[in-house]
Amino acid sequence: MSGLLKPGQLLRNGEIEIIDQLGSGGVGEVYRVALVRRGQRQVMALKCFDSKLLEQSGLEAIEMVHRESLAVSKIKHPGIIAIDLVELERSMPYIVEEYFSGGDLSQLISERRRKVGPDKQIFSAEEIAHLAYQISSALVILHQNNLYHGDLKPQNLCFRDKDSLEIVIVDFGHAGFLEGNLLERNGNLATLAYVPPERTGFVKLAGNASSDLYSLGATLYECVVGTLPFAGQEGRDLINRLLYEVPKALHEMFPGFPVALSDIISKLLRKDPADRYHSAFGLSIDLERCLKALRSNQELLPFALGTKDKLRELNYRIPMVGRQDEMAMLHSLFDRTHGGEQALVLIGAPSGTGKSRLAFEILHRAKQQDALIHYVKFSEYERNLPLSAITLLLVEHCHYLRELSKESLASWQRLMVDKLGARLNLIVERYSFYAPFIPATDLVRSADRDNGFEVFNQTLGEFLSLLAAMGETQLLLIDDLQWADWQSLQVLSALGHKIIRGETPCTMLMGTYRSNEIDDAHMLNPTFLEMQQHFTLIELGPLAKGDADILVEHLLDEKGPEITKLQDVCYRFTSGNPFFIYEYLKSAINTGIFALNEDTQEWKFHEERIHEADLSSGVAGLVADRIRALNAVQQALISITSVAGHAMRRDALKRLLPLLTTHRLLKTEDLGSSDVDQTLELSYQELLQKNMLMPDLERFAFFHDKIQEASYSLLTEVEQKILHFEFGMICMDKIIKAYFKVNDGALFEAAYHIKRGQRKDLNADVRAFLILAARAAKRVFAYDKAKEYLQTLIEAIDAQPDIDADEKFVALEMLADILSISDQIVAAMDLYDQLLTFDCEPIKRAHIYAKKVEFCLNLFDYKKAKEASEAGLKVMGNRLFTTEFWSFAYIFATLPFLIVYCIYFKYFGKQTKEIKSEEEDIRFLLLIKSEISQYFTAPIVAIANVITLTFKLLRYKDNSYRATVMCYWGIALSAFGITRIADACFRHAYEYFDKTSNPVDKGFVLFTWGFSLDFPRGNLDEAQKKLEEAVFTLAPVGESFWRSTAIMGLILLDYNGAESGQAGIRSHEIVELWKKVRYAPTILGVAIRNHLEDGNDEQLNFLLQKVHEADLIIQNQGYDSIDSVLACIGIGEYHDYVGQYEEAERFAQRSFRLSLMRSHRVGYNLYTPILYARTLINRKKLGKAAAVLALAWVNQLMQVHIYHPQTCFETGRATA
Repeated sequence: MSGLLKPGQLLRNGEIEIIDQLGSGGVGEVYRVALVRRGQRQVMALKCFDSKLLEQSGLEAIEMVHRESLAVSKIKHPGIIAIDLVELERSMPYIVEEYFSGGDLSQLISERRRKVGPDKQIFSAEEIAHLAYQISSALVILHQNNLYHGDLKPQNLCFRDKDSLEIVIVDFGHAGFLEGNLLERNGNLATLAYVPPERTGFVKLAGNASSDLYSLGATLYECVVGTLPFAGQEGRDLINRLLYEVPKALHEMFPGFPVALSDIISKLLRKDPADRYHSAFGLSIDLERCLKALRSNQELLPFALGTKDKLRELNYRIPMVGRQDEMAMLHSLFDRTHGGEQALVLIGAPSGTGKSRLAFEILHRAKQQDALIHYVKFSEYERNLPLSAITLLLVEHCHYLRELSKESLASWQRLMVDKLGARLNLIVERYSFYAPFIPATDLVRSADRDNGFEVFNQTLGEFLSLLAAMGETQLLLIDDLQWADWQSLQVLSALGHKIIRGETPCTMLMGTYRSNEIDDAHMLNPTFLEMQQHFTLIELGPLAKGDADILVEHLLDEKGPEITKLQDVCYRFTSGNPFFIYEYLKSAINTGIFALNEDTQEWKFHEERIHEADLSSGVAGLVADRIRALNAVQQALISITSVAGHAMRRDALKRLLPLLTTHRLLKTEDLGSSDVDQTLELSYQELLQKNMLMPDLERFAFFHDKIQEASYSLLTEVEQKILHFEFGMICMDKIIKAYFKVNDGALFEAAYHIKRGQRKDLNADVRAFLILAARAAKRVFAYDKAKEYLQTLIEAIDAQPDIDADEKFVALEMLADILSISDQIVAAMDLYDQLLTFDCEPIKRAHIYAKKVEFCLNLFDYKKAKEASEAGLKVMGNRLFTTEFWSFAYIFATLPFLIVYCIYFKYFGKQTKEIKSEEEDIRFLLLIKSEISQYFTAPIVAIANVITLTFKLLRYKDNSYRATVMCYWGIALSAFGITRIADACFRHAYEYFDKTSNPVDKGFVLFTWGFSLDFPRGNLDEAQKKLEEAVFTLAPVGESFWRSTAIMGLILLDYNGAESGQAGIRSHEIVELWKKVRYAPTILGVAIRNHLEDGNDEQLNFLLQKVHEADLIIQNQGYDSIDSVLACIGIGEYHDYVGQYEEAERFAQRSFRLSLMRSHRVGYNLYTPILYARTLINRKKLGKAAAVLALAWVNQLMQVHIYHPQTCFETGRATA
C-alpha cells in the first residue's frame, strides 16, 4: 500500500506539508511532514490510516488508532513520544507526532553487531544501564496511568539524540489491557520474540504491566548479545521456546559484565510474572543504582533486587558474615600449603551455620592458584556404603588423567610405581576404571593381601595424597563427614596421618561435619577427631546478635528502624543460624510481615501479622511452605529428587516424573510442555532462581540439605515407596546395561532403593541382583547392607510361594554367613538350624554342619560344636574317637608307626593327591573343625583324631587342611616341651597361610603359635608380636573366637612381664566384644585380675557373676573345657586376693584337677599348679602343696619358663 499522500501535499489549510514517505504498515502509512505554526516550521511525523482498510480489518483496528491517541495524549514525559495533533473523524484519520532523525534502537544494534563481530558484547554495561533506566522511567509514568505499551521492542525505541543515547518509546498502537492468544489475532500486531509467555495463549496468565517489563528484558538482552534471547523462526516453534527455555545469564556469557545488571535482566525475563519485577518503579530504582556506580567508575557489586518493589529479593551474593577470623585462618593454611607445606582441617558446625560455605571460600582461592580441586559430599541416604563419596572423587580424578599429556601421565605413573609398587594392583582390583592409567606391577605380596582390609585402606589413603600429576597444589574437600562410612573414615584418616607426619607436601585435606550429630559413639571420634591435637579444628556456632543483624542488613540491602524491628524478631526466631535467617526473611516477605507500603514506597515491619502468619513450625516448616508454594510440576520434580538424596540425574527424573504425576492425578495442563526435556529445563531454571537448587547442568542438586529433607517429608509413604523402587530399577538397569565393571557404590545405591520400595513381587532379575549386591557388600565388609538386601529378598521369596526352595536356601545361607561374621552368631545359629530342615543334598547338609561347628566355637559352646561335627561326619559316613580311654590306647599303638610314616614321606614318599571333589573337601573341613572343640575339651581325644588325619593328609599336596594339621601338631608338641619340632610345625603352617587370602586361618596360627609355644617358654616379645598380629588380622573380618583368645593372650602377657601396659585396654576390649557377641563368658576370667588391681568393684562383681554362672552351666551340661580352667583361675585369684582362702582353694583345686585330668597344657593352664599350691600354703596344707609344686617343677623341665619366678617363690614359701 502506498500513495495515500503525495510529497508537497498540504493538509489543514496548509498547516501540514508532506515532505516524503517514511514507511507503510498494514492499515496506514508514515510520512515526514512540516508543521507550520505562527511562522515556525517544525519537522514532525504523520501517521495516516486508510479508512477502507480499517473497516476491512474490523473494529479492533479502529480501536487501535483510538487507543494510541488516547494513551499518549494524556502523558507528558521525555521518554514517551509526544502527540501534537489528532484527526480521527476525517475520511483519512491521522496523527501528528514527534519525528526522530536518529533512527531506532534496532538499527543501532545492527550497526554495532556489524562493527564488533559475532559473539561480542554490543553495548557496554553503562550504556545498557543508561538505556534501561530511561525506558523504565518512562514505563513508570505509563503504568501509573493504568496503561502499558504492549509492543515494546527495539523498533519502537527511537533516539532523540543518538550520540547521547537519549531514547523515546514510540508506537503505542497496542497500548491498553491486551489479553488473549496473539496467534488468534493478526500475526503482525507484535513481534513474538519480545512477547512474554503469558500472552502467547498457551499459559493461562492475564496480561498486565509486567508484560512490558518482560519485553524490556528481551530488548536489553538483545542490546548486550546482539541476538534475541530466543532466536528462531516466528510461530509455534518460537512460542515453544518462549515457554520452556531459559536464556543463559549475561555474566556467564561475558565474564566482565556486572552480575547485578545481569541479575536484573534475568529477573525481567522470568517466565512467571510473579517472579519478575512487580513495578517499573522498583526496576528503575535498581537501574539507577547500577547507573550511578558505573558512571562513577565504582565496582558494581551484587545487591538485593526490588528493594522498592512489592516482592523484593534477598541478596545471596554477599561475603560471609561473622566468620572473618576463620576465613583468615583457612586462607593462611592454604597459602602455606601452596608454598610447599601440608594442612589438615576439620570444620564442625550445626546444620545451617555455614560450614560448607566457609569451606567453599577456599575453593575460590584454590582456583585462582590453579590447584587440583576434588570436592565430594557424603549423603545421608548412602551412609555406611563403603567408600561411596571417595569412589566419586576417584572417577572425577580419572577425567583429570584423561586430559593429561602423555609425558605428564607417564611421569605420574612412575611416581605411583615408586611410592606404591605392587600395592597399585589393590587400587585397580577395586576400581577397574583406573586400569588404563595405572601400569602393571608385580603381584601384591601375600602379607598385604591377607591383611587386605587394612592394607587397602592405607594404600588408598596414600594414593589420595598423590592425585596431582603435574606438581600442582591439591585440595580435597570432603563435605558432611557425619554421614561417612567406617571404611571411608579409615582411608581419610590414613591420609590425615600422612599429612600430620609431613609426608604430603602441597596437599590440603579439609572436611566438614555436623557437630550436633556427633555423639560419643560416632565413628568420627576414633578416626579423625582422635587426632585433633595434631590438626586445625574449626568449630562454628550460631552468629552473634551483632553479626546476625549485619547479615539481615546485607540480605535486604537496607538499614533503618523497620529493619531493626525485623532483626530483633528474626534473631529470636533463628538464634543466629544463617540458613534459618534466610528462610525467615523469605517467609516474612511472602507472608506480609515485612511488606512494601505502595503509597510511601517504604518497607514496613508488621509485628501484628506474626501470629496470623503462623511461623511456629520452625525453619523446616518454612522450607516446606516454600516448596508447597511451587507449581505442581516443580513440586513433583523436587520431591522426586529428594528420593535420591543430594542430587538426581535428569534422565532418572524424566522417567520418574510421569510416575508421580499419574499417582497424583495431575492434569496435562499442570505439566506445561508435552516435551519432558523442556519441562525439566524450565523447572530447573526456575528452581535455581528460587535458590532451591544449585547450578548443575546434568542433575537436580539441592541448594541445602534442609530443602532435601523438607521435600522428602512432603511425599506420602506410598509415594516414597513407589519412587524408591522405580529409582532402584533405573539404577539396576543402568548397571545391567553397562559393559564395564561397575563400582560397588552403584550396586549399593540400586539395592538400597529397591529395599526402600518394600515390594514383595520382585521378579527373578531383581532377586538375582539383590544377591549380587549382598555379595559385593560382604566383600567390602558392609555387613549391615548385605543383611538388609538379603532380608528384603527373603521377604519377597516368602510372599511368592511358587519360587523354588533352592533360591530361599541360598539367600538364608548367605544371610546366616553374614550374621555370623558380623558377631550376630546366635541369630546365625538359628538360621543354620532352619537350613537343616530343608530337604537338601547330603553335601549341603554337611556343609551347614561345618559352619555350625565354626560358629559354635565363636560362642565358646564346645558341646554344640562337637555335636554338630559328629552329625556332619555322620552324614558323610565318617566317625571320630570320642572317649579318652580308646584315644590313649590308639595313640600308644599308632604313634611309632606315624613317626616311621612321616620319616618315610620326608625322604621317599610322594605327595601327589589333590582334593578334587566337593564331598572330599567338606569331609576334611568337618574333620578339621571338629578338632578344635576336642582340643578345648579333651586334648587326648583330639590328638588321636589328628593322628588319623595325618595318615590321610600326608599323601596330599600342600593344602589348607595339611597346614592346619601341622598347627595342631605344634600345639600338641609344645604342650610336652618338644619345642623345636613344634616351632617347625607352626612355621610351616604360617608360611602356607601367609600365601593364601584367609585371615581367619592366619589368625588361628598366629594365636596358637604365640600362646602355646612362645608364651610358656617366656619369649614374651615374640609372643606379643604374634598375638597383636592375630588381633589385627582378625578384626576386619568379624571373627570373634580367635580374636577373643588372642586378646586374652595379650592380657596374660601383660600380667606376666610383657610390660606393654595393655592389660587394662585389652580387658575392656574383651568385655565389650563379649557384650556384642554374647559368647560363653568363661573367658572373661582373665580380665578379673585387672579389675582387682584398678579397684573397679562394680565391673569386678559383674565379671565374677558372669564367669561363675558360665562355669556352673558347663558343669550342669556334663562336660569340662579349657575355659572352665580359665574361669576357675580367675575366680580363685579373686578369692585369694581378698583373703578368702577356703574359696580360693576350692576353685584353684578345680582348675588344677581339670588341667591335670584333661591334659590341658596350653598357656595359662600351666599356671594352675602354682595357684593351687599358693592356696594350699595359705591354708597351711604344706604336704599337699609340695606334691603340687613338684608338678610345677616338672613343667619347668618341659620349658615352661614363664612361670619360673612364681614356682621359685611359692617353693620358697612352702619351705620357709
